[in-house]
Amino acid sequence: MYLYEKIEVRYMFSERTNIKLSSVIADELKNIIFENKYNRGDSFYSEREIVDKWSCSRATAREALLLLEFEGLITTKPGSRGGVFVREPNSKSLVRSFQTSISFNHVSHEDITEIRIEIESLCAKWASLRATEEDLNYISKVMGKLEKELTIKGSAVEENIEFHMAIANATHNQVVIMLMKTIESLVYEDSLRFEYTAKQKEEIINAHRKIFDAIANKNPEAAERRMRQHLEAYRRETSDKNRTF
Repeated sequence: MYLYEKIEVRYMFSERTNIKLSSVIADELKNIIFENKYNRGDSFYSEREIVDKWSCSRATAREALLLLEFEGLITTKPGSRGGVFVREPNSKSLVRSFQTSISFNHVSHEDITEIRIEIESLCAKWASLRATEEDLNYISKVMGKLEKELTIKGSAVEENIEFHMAIANATHNQVVIMLMKTIESLVYEDSLRFEYTAKQKEEIINAHRKIFDAIANKNPEAAERRMRQHLEAYRRETSDKNRTF
């Protein structure tokens, strides 16, 4: 009964159309959060207040709040001191939303690898220009762990992801870091499918050393080139254009 309610979408061709009201309300609530500079923990619109303000059903109000909760913008607490509160979106909510979209649209391994090459090459370039001594020490430490795991166990998926994320963190660009977290979460699952030969493990270790050396020597062109070469090699080794996430 309340799934769809006829509303006027004033910003789309000035014509009337059937659109899910809960989605429109959720968008307006997001704008309210951003424009009014709500802080984490601030009390927000309750279900009843949404019903009154937008003249909608309780089911529609509840669904709008669920959409915001799914995006990590609010949290609801039960009890006498409960209610709806603004929260700071974290990378987990972004990753979850991105993974859902990836799975729903049957995005290919090739698509993810292609964008990963571009973003991570840029990460290496920026890291060479921005990395602090602390960043470099951490990347070096992770690289040592990775080499040890590859040598002993023959697999180092977590350490490999940690190495690439350490480089992303060294860019000190929050947008890049968030993008990398979403991408690397997919890479982690995908990497579990592969087993590397002794030759491939040696190539991975050498590639990572060259990337690190270029970053440590503050050579952006070399850092970008080395990362691109490394990921292009990964693309060739794992090529399967028909495989999806």
